[in-house]
Amino acid sequence: MRQQVGLSMITEFENFSLFKPSAHNLPAPNAMLDQVIAWSTALTPLRTASPVAA
Repeated sequence: MRQQVGLSMITEFENFSLFKPSAHNLPAPNAMLDQVIAWSTALTPLRTASPVAA
């Protein structure tokens, strides 16, 4: 995955628990999650393939 997300506990979380990202940080998590979905979809056949007997 190419996208990385750097979030500060001080500025991006309310009371260190509720995620409230700044407007300038919204595209990064969305892009990262899109990439996770794409990789997950691409690797699905490998997870569902029957194991090869050794």
